[in-house]
Amino acid sequence: MAPAVVTLHGMRKVKINQGQTVVLLGCGPIGQIAVQFAKIMGATKVIAVDILGEKLEEVLNFNKIIFFSERQG
Repeated sequence: MAPAVVTLHGMRKVKINQGQTVVLLGCGPIGQIAVQFAKIMGATKVIAVDILGEKLEEVLNFNKIIFFSERQG
């Protein structure tokens, strides 16, 4: 539960508004929670960036997001 609380605190600090585009760097456990919170807070587009394709795959399994991997060149 602590990772979710820390993530929520950070997301509230950046003040995501309805209709915004959000870019998240890193799709580890905290990043995956942040994707969910961004959607809940009203972001219409979430862009996730990670160098590990398997982490991006996990995020894609439960979200419609745009993603970039540094290794896709």
